[in-house]
Amino acid sequence: MDDYRKDQGRVTDPLLGAEIGYVIRHECKDREASQLWDVWQQYCAAQRAYRMRILGTTGEPKGAAIQMVPDAMQADTSMRVDMRSDDERDRQAVSGYMRWKGWLWCLTAAERGLIHHAERGTGKVLWGDGEPTKEGIATLDALKNLSERTKA
Repeated sequence: MDDYRKDQGRVTDPLLGAEIGYVIRHECKDREASQLWDVWQQYCAAQRAYRMRILGTTGEPKGAAIQMVPDAMQADTSMRVDMRSDDERDRQAVSGYMRWKGWLWCLTAAERGLIHHAERGTGKVLWGDGEPTKEGIATLDALKNLSERTKA
């Protein structure tokens, strides 16, 4: 039964939803893995917010549109309403994006490239045959350096 619970935990592990997450999970202890994943998620969120608010694109390929029949909807009263204006949201997207750019410029050009390609999904494979690739380990090292920069 313990093996079953352990496997269930693996299935719901958010890190296993991305290649870099596999590398993090394989190479790092739980606390460090959690910290690195948090940094990675914040970086990706800032990049996505900037692309959507300022560039007007998600940066992801568009797929075929599927017509859907709308379901009955209810309001969730526990949700918070974002009262910021569009200008305020745009400024925050730019501010977050520039903060991450500043931290990235503290890394080497190679490390910046690894982080950028991993976020965009345009780089080499990070995980293969049940273990991290050389590119995966190098990207993890770059992410560790980026994480250190965000603490300073």
